[in-house]
Amino acid sequence: MRKAVGTLALPAIATTSSLYFTHVLPHSDAPIALGLTGLVVLYDSVIAVCRTWH
Repeated sequence: MRKAVGTLALPAIATTSSLYFTHVLPHSDAPIALGLTGLVVLYDSVIAVCRTWH
C-alpha cells in the first residue's frame, strides 16, 4: 500500500513552522531547519513526479 503524496512534506512544514513561531527553535538554527524541511519537500515532490510519470 502506497502512502499519499505529501505525507512527508506537510508534517515537516507544520513542525518546523510551529517550532519556529513558538520560539522553541532558535533563530540561529532556522536556516538549517528550513534547509532540512526543503529537502523533505523536494524528496516528496520527486516521489510524486515519479509516480505520475511511471
